[in-house]
Amino acid sequence: MLSYRPGTPARRRLRAVAFALPALVACGRSDGQRAGESSAATVAHDATASGSSARQGTWQDGDETIEWSASTQDGKVAGITERYTFGTDGRGERTLRFDGKAALLQIDETSTQVIQYPDRTPAPSTVQITLQFSGDSVSSRRKLVDGATGTVREYEIDRLRRHARSIAEYIVTP
Repeated sequence: MLSYRPGTPARRRLRAVAFALPALVACGRSDGQRAGESSAATVAHDATASGSSARQGTWQDGDETIEWSASTQDGKVAGITERYTFGTDGRGERTLRFDGKAALLQIDETSTQVIQYPDRTPAPSTVQITLQFSGDSVSSRRKLVDGATGTVREYEIDRLRRHARSIAEYIVTP
């Protein structure tokens, strides 16, 4: 029987498998250990006859701790879904989509963090960013901050691009 205490390796594996269930259902399921990941991180590999596979795992990117699920086609990343935490009170979800040549097509990110105010009670703030790419150019951008339209800054685009490139490389590197 699995232990249900938070933080046990069995619990973390169970949570990681549940997170990637949609991708795993489409491709079947088997477990494997990926070099460079902690022993608590499980990576699932499932190849089909068409050359597609589903994988999952955990990754640390700066102060973000990420649980990811990815689909690959012929060794190239087609899509990545991430759930992450950052700092002491931040969390978010991010979806990255790539074309058949591993070029970035779209990023959707929603993050929530408790904001500390000097003159009022701390409150959660939610930021949603959607970016669409055409080659090296951003063809569409949208940002909502607590439901109100905001401006997507260049540093936000650069951060998301760097992250997409880094995690995609990490996932396809044997």
